[in-house]
Amino acid sequence: MPAATDIRNAIGAALRAVADPDRAPRQQAYMQSQMPFLGVAVPQCRRIVAAAFRAHPLPDADAWEVAILWLWRQAAFREERYAAIELLTLPPCSRWLEPRRNRVLTGSRGYSAGKSRPHE
Repeated sequence: MPAATDIRNAIGAALRAVADPDRAPRQQAYMQSQMPFLGVAVPQCRRIVAAAFRAHPLPDADAWEVAILWLWRQAAFREERYAAIELLTLPPCSRWLEPRRNRVLTGSRGYSAGKSRPHE
């Protein structure tokens, strides 16, 4: 999906552009994390994700999900995971979050109440 690739590349490049190698080891030690940090503060990470979304809007929920999962699963640095979380909760994307949240929490596959589910 080109849109998902564009936004994740933009986020990755922007995070690396503002990386602070002096701050990174302190963040990693504070978080007691095995995953390395770039040294980017969370507020700055939030701004990067919002700017990337404005520059590379995602056309639909599928592209949004692909971008989030790639950022999370392929993260080499903790800030990439923070970016995935931020993209997950970005206000313009909230319309895509709620149906998926319900599916995850209830195990529903979109079946109406009272209708038989395949696993029942």
